[in-house]
Amino acid sequence: MEPEKLPCSPITGRPMAEGRYGKNFFSPKYSFSLLEDLESELLMTWPQPSCEEFQKYYNSSFYIPHKEVSNSVFDIIYQWTRSWNLRIKRSWLRKIFPDKGALLDYGCGNGFFLQSCQKDGWNVKGIEPSLTACLSAKKKVGYKVYQNLDQLKSKPASFDLITLWHVLEHVSDFMQLLFKLVDLLKTGGRCIIALPNYKSWDSQYYKQFWAAYDLPRHLWHFSPKTMIYLADRTHMYLQEIRPMFMDAFYISYLSEKNQDHSLTNLRALLSGIYSNLSGISSRDFSSHAYFFYKI
Repeated sequence: MEPEKLPCSPITGRPMAEGRYGKNFFSPKYSFSLLEDLESELLMTWPQPSCEEFQKYYNSSFYIPHKEVSNSVFDIIYQWTRSWNLRIKRSWLRKIFPDKGALLDYGCGNGFFLQSCQKDGWNVKGIEPSLTACLSAKKKVGYKVYQNLDQLKSKPASFDLITLWHVLEHVSDFMQLLFKLVDLLKTGGRCIIALPNYKSWDSQYYKQFWAAYDLPRHLWHFSPKTMIYLADRTHMYLQEIRPMFMDAFYISYLSEKNQDHSLTNLRALLSGIYSNLSGISSRDFSSHAYFFYKI
């Protein structure tokens, strides 16, 4: 029997390698390994689920980002973290775009970010593949949210800003998506992509229990080096990398829950603090927001 042929990296085209990150990653039913592009540091969840298998993980009532109502500790912490991050994101945009403009949020979820930007004076549109979340977003911002780019029907160079907040790791063909989004961006426009960083202290500490691996919903896993390669491939300039401090606490909390530890809240608080302190020296925070400029 011939050995299984490993896929190639969508960034460099080189065959993915196995080994360094092991095979001890689990979903409720299946085990997965993480393949690595040794040149760009991109990690790939392997095997990747089919479309039918993939969708059921989002339809689960346990998928917190698509929930509207807070009814558990998980939910409450997530909602609080989201509110804090919304304030941070708005402050970033006000400094970069004092005159506002046209904004596309890809993977807008229930539309909270779009709603806050619309109130700030942005001309907003959103893409959300989940029908339930898409309908929820439409209620918040009007009929400016679509399930895919084909429905959007926008011309090239239509947007001043395109955002993807913890979305790219979920997209099977993320390079094809980015090429399409860059085409929709005006020359000199900005693209902000937020992602977990598997090089962070909390990732190294929690190992296979690190919640931001979120297998198999996260198909890809990125490092800052990966994003430098990605910028070059998509003809964008990576201007700045900013930490998302609150993510360290939320991810640490979920990682502690994955291990069923006692004193979860205290342990997560200490891990979040240590991860952020470590990030100050290493520049590897739990999550980063990458600010790109279209050349």
